[in-house]
Amino acid sequence: MNDEYAKQLKSTINRSGPVFIKISQWLLQRRDMINSNVFNELKSLQISCKEYPIEVLKKEIENELSMFSHIDEKPLGVGSIAQVHKATLKNGDPCVIKIRHPYIVDMMRIDLTIIKFVSKLLRFKYKKIIDALDIDGVLTNIYKQAFFRTEYENLEQLRYIFRRDRLVKFPQILYVQDNIIVEEQCPGNHIDKIKSDRDHYISARYCLFYAFTKMIRNKFVHGDLHDGNVLYHNGCIYIIDYGIVLNLSQRDYRLFKNLIRAYGVFYKTGNCQRLVDVIQNFTNIKIDEKCKKNLQGILESCSKKILSAGNSVTAFKAQKVGKSVNELMDFFNENNIYFKENILYLLLTLPIIEADITNEFEIDFIGNAFKKYGGI
Repeated sequence: MNDEYAKQLKSTINRSGPVFIKISQWLLQRRDMINSNVFNELKSLQISCKEYPIEVLKKEIENELSMFSHIDEKPLGVGSIAQVHKATLKNGDPCVIKIRHPYIVDMMRIDLTIIKFVSKLLRFKYKKIIDALDIDGVLTNIYKQAFFRTEYENLEQLRYIFRRDRLVKFPQILYVQDNIIVEEQCPGNHIDKIKSDRDHYISARYCLFYAFTKMIRNKFVHGDLHDGNVLYHNGCIYIIDYGIVLNLSQRDYRLFKNLIRAYGVFYKTGNCQRLVDVIQNFTNIKIDEKCKKNLQGILESCSKKILSAGNSVTAFKAQKVGKSVNELMDFFNENNIYFKENILYLLLTLPIIEADITNEFEIDFIGNAFKKYGGI
């Protein structure tokens, strides 16, 4: 796939709207799943989407302009929903402001309508999978990100959980409306910007894994922990976006905890028996012995393909196990096994945090993280 195609793809995604950009941001965490030319071209979408001139954005926050003596014209970062600028308050204090893009709410409604329409068409053939993915729930949470009061409420919950923490920090919010957030400046660099410093990069990933597990222990799920939303500074991380935060029920927490522990055994040894037993708990229909053997065969095939390549078993090593993943999805569909929306976010977040660091740096990331910070 050549560079010209990658550039056209980036342009198409940018024009397609914020929801499609958001989905692309998640996928970009897994370099092993994407062609290298496409990855290098699209990676900037995590912090550099379509930029709006500051004069256009000022019209969106006319009521708040009197708060500032200066707003930098050049943004610190441009996301799918908003862009961030350094600014100075009237009292001289530095701050950062996140300003919602113009017409973004209407654009997201159009995106969501298109995706829902397509999912209804696909539902005729893939009813169980579409229902299992709870697309409506996922899209609703993406839409909520356009309203910053919701983001502030999420932040308050997370700040309480990490109130005495030295590894995970959050900015102090100074002012919030649905279309603007004013917060203190956070030090540090986006995780992907420090990749050349191996030790700091790995340390940042471990901090992110620690944040992930601590949220789960407190029955919360952060559904958007990609590199563009996290800064690293002096051994700790600052999480600077909190638009998608979901609650876990006690049952969901228990299910996921057992799933991760079973995955840990599978990850270290290639033995999938415990994972097979846990997956059965995600359905109300008892899986018979024949189905369990089929599932075990799929998982064993998956691990052998990876281990035979000389790598550790890493979360969703797609280029090695694409066929096995398809077989696994077919199995879930045929046996009515589904994952609720918040569990789905958890399963997707784990490989996002790992970001193929296991294979790229040849370290046992998941195993070391559990030893370092304990289990979930």
